[in-house]
Amino acid sequence: MGVEGMALLNVLPAITYGIAPTIELSLSRRAELRASALVSGTATTSVESATAESSLIAGRLDACAAGWPRDLIRLRACAGLLAGAVNASGLSVPDPRTAVSPWITPALRLDATWHVARPLGLVLGVDGYFPGLRPELQIVDAEGTVVAARRFPLAGVGISLGALLALW
Repeated sequence: MGVEGMALLNVLPAITYGIAPTIELSLSRRAELRASALVSGTATTSVESATAESSLIAGRLDACAAGWPRDLIRLRACAGLLAGAVNASGLSVPDPRTAVSPWITPALRLDATWHVARPLGLVLGVDGYFPGLRPELQIVDAEGTVVAARRFPLAGVGISLGALLALW
């Protein structure tokens, strides 16, 4: 199990940070399952003359293949799915609203673990996100007509650094 801090680029409409607690199950020397959560910080962005805040919380499940399972360093590739929700709030508008929208994305991950001193390890990872459901920040007028909008990015990247504790 472990925890990673992340820089999230193009995941939300603005760069933000995240934290990802993880738990892993080794099926063999080369195959693993990885479950984690992703909780982002708040990203503030502009939509026309207004601003909005958004944040993300999601659960993740990956299947991983270790390409170089050595005692000191382990390299691996993972593929999985994240499912969660984006919470967005309008700011600096006459009638600010808050909305929650689903966020689902396939994800790819490459990571390296350096086993500093068993059972502790240091993990460096790069994640790619390709959301199928992309929320949209909207400004609506008094009649409910959308006057401006900004859709969430088509693809994003997470760069992570964290610690891993091997229990067995």
